[in-house]
Amino acid sequence: MIKIMADDNSDIAVNTRAKCLAGLPDAEMKAKVWAEICDTNSKESVYLRSAKIQGFYSWEQLDIISPYFDKFYEVLPELSQKSPHRYFQTFFYSLLPTMQIADNHIVKLVSLKANTADQNKNFSSMLQDGIEVLIRCMEVRQFAKL
Repeated sequence: MIKIMADDNSDIAVNTRAKCLAGLPDAEMKAKVWAEICDTNSKESVYLRSAKIQGFYSWEQLDIISPYFDKFYEVLPELSQKSPHRYFQTFFYSLLPTMQIADNHIVKLVSLKANTADQNKNFSSMLQDGIEVLIRCMEVRQFAKL
């Protein structure tokens, strides 16, 4: 696909290439893409960065992507403060690690929420949503095992 679109520089082609590259099962590529999507000084468009986010996680690549589950929580405070709300919202809901949920993931969100200033209601609300999403996912998976 990337070779087919090599000469196409339209927005759709550029974003599709970025999504495809982000989805490659390559640890070095994942590290590069992670750094790019977490860069609060990036000059890339929200659309291009969102395309990279969309390609980042894959159920078939859990061995490569699982280290990023913990990194997700580490970058949230800075990204929430220094990124446009629309980008941060895409980052948060697209990369919230619902693939392998551990209790410590919920604890991290609860801790972040507890340490969030009262005037930062958008971030606090998003953290609460994340807590509820993770809990629901855990409950559904437990129910499915019955």
